[in-house]
Amino acid sequence: TRDVGQYATNPWGFSDMHGNVFEWTADRYQAAYPVGNPVVDPTGPASGSPRVYRGGSWYTGLAYLRSAKRGKNSPGGSFFNLGFRVAFKFTGVHTVPSAANLEMLWCPPGTFTMGSPTSEANRTSDETEHDVTLTNGFFLGKYEVTQAQYLAVTGSNPSEFNATSNGNRPVEKVTWTEAKAFCDQLTALEQNAGRLSTGWAYALPTEAEWEYACRAGTTTPYSWGTAITSTNLNYDWNIGQTCDVGQYAANPWGFFDMNGNAWEWCADWYGAYPGGSATDPTGLASGTNRIRRGGGWVNGWPQMRSAFRNYSNPPETRINYIGFRVGLKKVQ
Repeated sequence: TRDVGQYATNPWGFSDMHGNVFEWTADRYQAAYPVGNPVVDPTGPASGSPRVYRGGSWYTGLAYLRSAKRGKNSPGGSFFNLGFRVAFKFTGVHTVPSAANLEMLWCPPGTFTMGSPTSEANRTSDETEHDVTLTNGFFLGKYEVTQAQYLAVTGSNPSEFNATSNGNRPVEKVTWTEAKAFCDQLTALEQNAGRLSTGWAYALPTEAEWEYACRAGTTTPYSWGTAITSTNLNYDWNIGQTCDVGQYAANPWGFFDMNGNAWEWCADWYGAYPGGSATDPTGLASGTNRIRRGGGWVNGWPQMRSAFRNYSNPPETRINYIGFRVGLKKVQ
């Protein structure tokens, strides 16, 4: 063998993917790949003895160095030309201990149709459909930020509906500026505690990130379909105030209360959607009002739709039906 990194990297910056030593992978071996195209997130068979290794070695010829070549051996095997490469990956849920166990779910990169079709009832003119590509995955809060979580980070709770909530209702009467400050303070806390990787920060989601997570792969007016009742969400004064987060069914990606309960501040200044498709949109560079999404306990069904945009509030607005949900993403 040679010291790692002695040869040119591949286009993504990886060294020695071919040669030097074979590399163990997690999968059990099966002779035939699973049927289907595409195959989504394959992990190999659930049982079996041999494990797969890949990449060729100093001891093998050209045929074994090809990207597609597969080898197998007993998991107890030990050889002078067989090593491994370690991966670090997200398990789907990220917990922030300092913020009273703030749970976050991973949203992978992807492309979706943002906005609503002209056939959707009660759509507004600024919901023009367009394709949006998000090139970076991000974490987003599984729930709206609760009063207990806000108190744990900031030491205060501005909410009106705090008498009987035990801290589990969404924080409200929080301004956009305060929501952003919460994210900045949480970033500093986690960095100081050594729990946050360099280049990552907590932040309000962009409007595009919010709708991507809200739709969770769906194209209907709501993530659960085309009809709405009070069994789906807290809206239209059916309770008359906020309720504890997570009381209604989650959307297909596991997010709760993306529609109803409390409106949620987004990072963007309000502006018309760009013409045509967009990649990683962040809204206008400046403006008067900040976007909020998702509808609240005081609103009717048209404002509960995944595509609905509310832009009537400047960032210092403080009212009992606006809260927020926190994201975690790579700093650009």
